[in-house]
Amino acid sequence: DNFLERMGQKPGSDPYTSNLEQDLRLWASYRGQTVARTVRGMMQYENALRIYYAVRELRNYQSIAGQATVSLNVDEETMTTIRKKFLYLITCQRYHVWMTSKPGSKEMRKKLDADYLLNKYRSLRIAYIEDQPGGLHYSCLIKGSGEAGKDPELLYRVQLPGKPIIGEGKPENQNHAVIFSRGEMLQTIDMNQDNYLEEALKMPNFLEEMEDQQGSGKEPRRWHILGFRE
Repeated sequence: DNFLERMGQKPGSDPYTSNLEQDLRLWASYRGQTVARTVRGMMQYENALRIYYAVRELRNYQSIAGQATVSLNVDEETMTTIRKKFLYLITCQRYHVWMTSKPGSKEMRKKLDADYLLNKYRSLRIAYIEDQPGGLHYSCLIKGSGEAGKDPELLYRVQLPGKPIIGEGKPENQNHAVIFSRGEMLQTIDMNQDNYLEEALKMPNFLEEMEDQQGSGKEPRRWHILGFRE
């Protein structure tokens, strides 16, 4: 009933006959410890960058026109710049297993759900391990195709010297994917966590903690690990 009320439907309506199945699945996923919930939360960093850009442009515009309103709708060129500042990378160890599963199976449904997230969030990437006969293993990186029903675009496929998972799955799954990370700062997070826009807006504060202060007259700050609440 809570979901139906949010979607403007009558109480007792069947969401599966109202073309609301995907909305219902997302609504349920956002209330559990799921990948969809974590992806939605971490993509708040992109929204924060849009806000900072809008505020900066508003300040510049106000100096000319006197007043203006904030809009988070930015052009494609600006979004390209924002995506250079932020990239979210998921290490999905079983994605290749899902890819090779039978159509209509539970495993294939998981693959389609992952593809949906890739298309929904254009700054999202998925890294996975591809195991081939003969003991060959590859680290692969994909991004969304931008079209529903179309397979993701393969960006990189790197042959590994051996089997990458020989101990604990989580750290070694991250290790094989770290080659696809870019930039100067790397934040790691478990898939069962969430993030909020208010926390994402603190980005300049924690990036400042990592700044090299040499030449500023201050004592050089050593690199360190900075923790944030879940």
